[in-house]
Order: sequence, then C-alpha cells, then structure tokens
Amino acid sequence: SLATGLQINLHKSSMYPINVEASVASALAAQFGCQLGSMPFTYLGLPVGTTRPKIVDLLPLVDCMERRLTASSWFLPQGSRLQLVNSVISSLPIFFLCSLSLPQGILKQLERIQRQCLWRKYGQEKGHSLAAWPLVCRPKMKGGLGILNLGLQNDALLLKYLNKFYNKADVPWVRLVWGSYYFKRIPHDTILCGSFWCKDVFKLFSKYCQFAKPSLGNGRSIMFWNDTWILELNGSSISQSFPRLFSYVLDGQLSVAQVLGHDLLENFHLPLSTQAFQELQSLQQILVNYQISAMNDQWIWLFNKGCYRPKSYYIQVHGSVVVDPIFPWIWKSSCQPKHKMFFWIVLHDRVNTMNPLRRKTFYLETYNCALMGCQHEETLFHLFWGCPFAAFCWNFVCPNRNVALSVLQTIEDMKQSLALPFAMDIIIPASWAIWITRNNWIFQQRGGGGGGGGGGGG
Repeated sequence: SLATGLQINLHKSSMYPINVEASVASALAAQFGCQLGSMPFTYLGLPVGTTRPKIVDLLPLVDCMERRLTASSWFLPQGSRLQLVNSVISSLPIFFLCSLSLPQGILKQLERIQRQCLWRKYGQEKGHSLAAWPLVCRPKMKGGLGILNLGLQNDALLLKYLNKFYNKADVPWVRLVWGSYYFKRIPHDTILCGSFWCKDVFKLFSKYCQFAKPSLGNGRSIMFWNDTWILELNGSSISQSFPRLFSYVLDGQLSVAQVLGHDLLENFHLPLSTQAFQELQSLQQILVNYQISAMNDQWIWLFNKGCYRPKSYYIQVHGSVVVDPIFPWIWKSSCQPKHKMFFWIVLHDRVNTMNPLRRKTFYLETYNCALMGCQHEETLFHLFWGCPFAAFCWNFVCPNRNVALSVLQTIEDMKQSLALPFAMDIIIPASWAIWITRNNWIFQQRGGGGGGGGGGGG
C-alpha cells in the first residue's frame, strides 16, 4: 500500500472461518471491522467451500452462456453460427473446466446451449440436429466441426494437476497431499483420499496412464507388477507379460522399491510350475538393467516432447479415428464458412434430400428429383452427381471426371482431374450452387442460381 497508495476496504471484505468457534470468529471480524461470511461463497465466479459444489451453485455458469445465445444468432448463416460456438460459447466455461470437475447435469446443459446455437433456425429457439453430437465434436481434421467437447476438455484440463502430482512438482499443494495422504503409499493403489477435488482429479488416473509411462527413480510411486515401467515389454505390465508367474505372487500391490534389491523368490508361493519358472528366469534377465536411485519417479507424457498439454490429450483421444483426406481439404479451402459447413453436411449425407425424408416417413406427393423434371428418386448422389442437371454442370467444370464412383471417390477424382491447388474452391461452391438451384426450383417454382435455401434443410 505504501507503493501504490491502495488500501483494503475492510467494510467490503468478508471473513470465512474454518473450524473456528462462532464466538471467536465474531470477535475477529469485529476486530478487523469486516463482515462474517459462511461457506460456500463465490470467488472469481467459482463456488468455494469444503464440500462438492451442488448443481444449483453452478447454474450461474449456465445462465451466463444462455445470455450469450442472443436472438442475433437467428440471422447468422450456419457457418457463422459455427464460428460463434467455437469462438464465444465454448470459451465461456473454460475457467470452470480448469478448476472443477463439472457434474454431468451441468455439462448436458452447456452442450444443449451449444447445439441450440449451432442448429437453430430463423424464428425458432432450436432446430433439428443434422449430425450426431459426438461426430460434431470431433476435431476438423478428424471429420468433425471442431466444436469443443466440454466433458473431454474438462478431463484434459484437470489432468495437468495429476501430471504435476505424480511428477512431484515443487508446488505447495503437491507437497501437502503427498505428505498428508500418500506418504510411503502409491496413490493409484489406495482408496481415494483427501478433498472432493483431489478425489475428482485422481479418478482420472486410468485415462492419464494411457498416454503417460513411468520412468524409474526411487520406485516408491510405481507398482512393480501392474505399471508399465519396463521398456522391453513394449507398453505391457509384468502381470500381463508373465501371467503364469503372476499367478504365484503373494502380494500383487507392491511398489518397485519393495521388490528391487531383494530376493525375487520371496514374493511367490513356492514351488513354481515349469512355465512360471521359465518366466521368472526371463524376468530376472530383464531386471538386471534396472536399479533404483535417489531421484523421484517420473511420469513421462508420450507426446509433445514429454511435456503434458491439455490440447495434446484432447488430440490423442481422437487419434485412432480414421477419416477420408477430403475432410481436411474442406477447412483448408478459401470458401465462405457457410459453404464449408454445407459441404461437410453433404459428405456426411445429412442433407435433407427427398430420400432421407421418405425414410423418416415424411409424406410428400413425390420423392423424385425436382430438377428439369427428372423421374429418379432424389438421393444425395443423384442430386449432386447423377442428375442430368448436375452432370451438365460438372461436365462443364471437369469434363474428364469418372462417373462410376462413390461420393468421396468422385470428389477425389475431380480434385485430381482439375490438378489445381484451389480445386476445392471450385468443387464446394459448385455443389452449393446445385443445392440453391434445387431449392429455388422446389420452393419458388423457378430455375437458375440466386439466393435462398438453407445449409442443410430442404
């Protein structure tokens, strides 16, 4: 205060006692001249208390997101609504996701707001979803729209605390938890201890160990039989690699420090079978290369050069998803956002052509293609590639295209035939023009280009 001239306004401050008698707390509050508060209370928007926050304590977050869902989003095209969700709506709860494990009831409410903003129609509070939400929440390079999966992001942000804890980072709360609850104990081998926050974080260990491997130090926080600390086993634990030997183990929950440096035979029911003894000999040959040291054990993140980042976890969860290379091409093009999103809907066959309307039992006078009096049922492939009108358009754009291919193969073939770096900047607007012409023909009873039509509705 001497440097800045600022002083604490005690009349606007509150004191929150913990395990203090009411008379003592009142006397302290009177001495300082501040108010006496009680838990839970709100600090920087977060509910603070000694117990897990209730859903009602987190409802202000839901209200904050709903206030951002203004009526102006009605007037935005679908591509712009996607940008609004990714840039604004999904960013609002990040501070909460960094600090607390949000209950499923709150996460569902937040996802409802995301869906409502993305799929709503003009004059309506909400619209019908054109794609499954897990598909929408995939990264764009994995065939999705890149909308943040809030539950997955919550796990990714909380795992940074688990990474600090297992690597015994030099921060006060890590030293406190290790010294209070896990002195000479392995955290993932004991009953969850500590506050509700610690329990929520430690529950994520099964997800953390999928992408992090232990590196041997003093061996006190690594399980000898069940952790994947031996490199020669290629990501498997000793119990998985030597199942017959493990069946004779006296105690399967020992740490590496309790086994290494001692006679290995002391840990088994004797005598061993022939197969178990052979596995014991193989294990002994491997253990010759490992010795405990005075350093702490380290848990190394397998990606991002060993440094944990929430984004790295989020990406790796989707790492096994295999998609066609066309989907990354969409987002690398220079087309308008509404055209990109429309083409994404086309590739996933979510456009409301006549065929899906018939499958949904929508009664129409005819389910045939409306362009130029075509008598063929309007499917996705027929409308955009098989219809005489569409074929005429594509023959003008790409006369050397192969017509006997599937949807994805057709696009790849046209891109190769055009042999231009901006090929997708031609294919995507051309598909949009066919869709607009189709909508004009149906709803305005006229042909030709021009405005009108929706991104995915019929």
